[in-house]
Amino acid sequence: MIYLPVKQSEDWKQFLAEPDKQWKDGYSAKTLAETWQNASGLPHKVR
Repeated sequence: MIYLPVKQSEDWKQFLAEPDKQWKDGYSAKTLAETWQNASGLPHKVR
């Protein structure tokens, strides 16, 4: 496994297959990244 530190939700964008297409408000990739970044540990909705 590879672990990369992220400091803000925007850092997750680099891991998407099509970042310009997938990184939009209301899309699951951005919503998940924002939720995960703002949680303390595993987000409740992810569990």
